[in-house]
Amino acid sequence: MKYESVYPGIDLIYYGNHHQLEFDFVVAPGANPRSIKLDMQSKGLRIAKDGALLIADSDAPMQLHAPNSYQMIGSRRVSIPSRFVAEAGKQVSFEVANYNHQYPLIIDPSFGYSTYLGGNVYDLSIGLAVDSAGNTYLAGQTFSTTFPTADGYSTVGNENGKGYVAKLDPTGTTLLYSTYVGGSGSDNAAGIAIDGTGGVYTTGFTTSTDFPVVNGFQAALGGPYGNAFVMRLDTTQSGAASLVYSSFIGGGGNSTSSAGDTGFAIATDGNGLAYVTGQATSDTSTTPFPTTSTAFQSTLGSEYGNAFLTVVDTNLSGTDSLVYSTYLGGASTGFGDYGMGIAVDGAGDAFITGQTTSDWPTPFPTSSNAYQTNLNSGYGNAYVTEIATAQSGLASLLYSTYLGGTGDSSTQTGDGAQAIAIDSTGKIYLTGRANSPDFPTTAGAYQVSNSSSGKAFVAKLDPTQSSNQSLMYSSYLGGSNGELGASILADNSAIAYIAGA
Repeated sequence: MKYESVYPGIDLIYYGNHHQLEFDFVVAPGANPRSIKLDMQSKGLRIAKDGALLIADSDAPMQLHAPNSYQMIGSRRVSIPSRFVAEAGKQVSFEVANYNHQYPLIIDPSFGYSTYLGGNVYDLSIGLAVDSAGNTYLAGQTFSTTFPTADGYSTVGNENGKGYVAKLDPTGTTLLYSTYVGGSGSDNAAGIAIDGTGGVYTTGFTTSTDFPVVNGFQAALGGPYGNAFVMRLDTTQSGAASLVYSSFIGGGGNSTSSAGDTGFAIATDGNGLAYVTGQATSDTSTTPFPTTSTAFQSTLGSEYGNAFLTVVDTNLSGTDSLVYSTYLGGASTGFGDYGMGIAVDGAGDAFITGQTTSDWPTPFPTSSNAYQTNLNSGYGNAYVTEIATAQSGLASLLYSTYLGGTGDSSTQTGDGAQAIAIDSTGKIYLTGRANSPDFPTTAGAYQVSNSSSGKAFVAKLDPTQSSNQSLMYSSYLGGSNGELGASILADNSAIAYIAGA
């Protein structure tokens, strides 16, 4: 809805975004944005450190995000620095940096929220997802026995730590669903994925022998060092009915390192299939990690652990629900191989990324068109692997490459990826942390040099191209201290969105 000339030369446009009301001011060429005055009928106003406008109210605090101001000059979107200014009489105006007065200026302050979620001790959020309606889903770990629950299958906390899954409405004011995840041992939920029907998929780590299992292919904890798990919840149901599927994933662990099997990331195809990755240390000396007959790699390559890929059909039950499972890695004298991020395409191919120290005597598996076929640092390199879960053995490895430099000997750190995304054309996007001064970058990179503290990185690969062409883009991203890329999304315009620290 558009209101013309609410101020001289300035139009106001209202629109909906994820079931929320938002508005833009459109400042015509030659008009003055300082003409805009917003009269806030509130108990008080405050400008937060991040530039948001905090509005006190009798019912609940509200906030407007720091204004996002920009101009469209030709096909380019040019961002213009701007901020709120609190004036006398509880009025608010906008201060805008220099801009091109020959083009319209759009000022976009959007409604948002910020809220606590937790109980009486310590709570941590690890995974986050948002559905098309704007509902927010969180997964993590809580040591609180008073963590808020709503319609969950479990309302009993554990001071040893339990996982949790929570769902908040688009305004952040209503807890639509919340449940503890786990048993009487120690549990955490690390990864989360959602489908279009209110289904939530999570993975993590558990030492609980009484972890709830529903229709799972593995009914019992494999060993004393802990297992990964996979779980599907229906947040449109309540109580026990909301737990649709749950299974342990793992073996007896490794007695030498006292390590078990852990799930770090999960993805779904939207039809009930869950794709899980993490690290497995279980081998034949105890009870091996569960693999299928079609596995690319059926034995553990290193006592320090390999990454793994497990695909479960949560619409089925028992052994029928285990669709595909494989180790992924080589032999290592370092910390082994980790699967930290996972994505899935429409063909059911899984894309996994993480960190590897495997080199000798067995390197991390690479494909014939790998961009990088050797480990460049004993402190670790990133990797990315595409596996066709509908195929078996060597045929399932569609693309796999190391990605990294020689590491930083002063801090004894290497390179590792934390998150992965794919676009509709099958291009792969990675982010993580690069400590190497010679991490591979490409022509046109935003940033080609590294500080001694390490930087985030972003990389784009095409797994269908030959080795020297498969790395399409790679760049450091950071300043004079240390950075980490922790999450990434990609749209169909080849734009990557990165979050981290």
